[in-house]
Amino acid sequence: MGRRILITILLNGLWIVFIGMLVVPFIPDFAGDQNVNAILGAVLCSPDERFESRANTNDYPLIEDFGIPMTPYCVNTRLETRTNVTEKWLAIGLGGAVVTFILSMVSELLLVIYSIRNKTSKLISNSNPVGFNFGMARMSLNDRLQQLENARQAGTITYDEYDQMRTKILREMGDN
Repeated sequence: MGRRILITILLNGLWIVFIGMLVVPFIPDFAGDQNVNAILGAVLCSPDERFESRANTNDYPLIEDFGIPMTPYCVNTRLETRTNVTEKWLAIGLGGAVVTFILSMVSELLLVIYSIRNKTSKLISNSNPVGFNFGMARMSLNDRLQQLENARQAGTITYDEYDQMRTKILREMGDN
């Protein structure tokens, strides 16, 4: 259960990171920040390029209509070329955010299902102290003890419950 919770937390954190990759670069306090540019450069540019953004311009009218006041570039100083990486930036940011958001929702749903299933199996084992199979009286001693052992190994009953039920089964079989 702890591993499932950790995975869910990590996935939630990842989709927030991807959203941050889209939003942080044009927040006034971070626009042009060298740390932000270094992170975006590592993600968007090749090793021989550096990241640069031009504020208040965008080569894509549709993106400018959304209020994105910058154009991200990867600049190769050796070849003196500048490549607009707006599409790559949006694809990684939006794609990563959507995929990790969906995965985190699925993970949270699985956590809920697991929790409900776990609580239901405990309710069933508490309401049926002899075991899960109501036809146990017709089962052999070996089968009954094996089913009890399987329930203990699956974690649906505690070792104390296992011990009590085992004693009861052995007592019942001895009476026959």
